[in-house]
Amino acid sequence: SAEPEKALTEILSTLGIVENYGALPEERKLELLTNLLADPRPLTSPYMTFSPETEQCLELFRVIARAKETFGEEAIRNYLVSMTRGASDLLEVVLFAKEVGLFRRKGKKAVSRLHVVPLLETIDDLHRAGEIMETYFRHPAYVPADREGHPYQEIMLGYSDSNKDGGMLTANWELYRTQRELCRLARKYGLNVKFFHGRGGALGRGGGPLNRSIEAKPPETVLGGVKITEQGEGL
Repeated sequence: SAEPEKALTEILSTLGIVENYGALPEERKLELLTNLLADPRPLTSPYMTFSPETEQCLELFRVIARAKETFGEEAIRNYLVSMTRGASDLLEVVLFAKEVGLFRRKGKKAVSRLHVVPLLETIDDLHRAGEIMETYFRHPAYVPADREGHPYQEIMLGYSDSNKDGGMLTANWELYRTQRELCRLARKYGLNVKFFHGRGGALGRGGGPLNRSIEAKPPETVLGGVKITEQGEGL
């Protein structure tokens, strides 16, 4: 989440829109992002130059657009935002998608060719997961993914970082509680949730037998589909 924020901070400062976007409170960031996403005009042009880090961020989204044009819409469907701390972290990615034509407004409807996936990793982020996702779901630029007419949101949960942050018992309880809360929230907005479990190989990183991990999930949390990582040291 830090990289798009740093790139956007430089771009907005160069344009004279705001001097230090990264230092703004979350409410002000959301207000600014809402206005920028509603404006059909791009923020950048081929005649502007930025730092290598910002150019790399912009080029990444150009590569995603070219991949879709070359190989079809199934190429690079998801953009995962590690260390998601607020809805602004997700909307910043949507704004960069807009810069390269992957997001646009069609009348009052938003159309996105890239699904933005939060990665919730710390105990504090898990506590605030409902607040973060409801702000995102309510935003006019939010577009869910679609599976045969069924809208859904993919959400990744970090086991390694949450275990390091709060310890194994606390982390596993918070992960369990958060999944149930997010499922209730998604139903409120007519969505399913597809949870992406970022498990490590060791027990302290969320590891253990895969079948028991799935069986231990709250029943309602597997209905939207399940994705699970298997770290190399566990194979």
